[in-house]
Amino acid sequence: MTDSNAGRTTFFLGRETVLARKPDGMALWREKLFAFLVRNAQRPMTYLKMPPEQVMEIGSQVEL
Repeated sequence: MTDSNAGRTTFFLGRETVLARKPDGMALWREKLFAFLVRNAQRPMTYLKMPPEQVMEIGSQVEL
């Protein structure tokens, strides 16, 4: 990508929101810990130094 096209680029990122809700599966404390770690992880946009005005995020919710 050349510098002249950099300002016209739109970046699409996926985002998942992790919810600890299902009674089956992992122990509830593990689900809550995993959801906490996911929420507090550095966002890809920040890590990759993408300009916020050029980022479109598409999200979904995932139940553990």
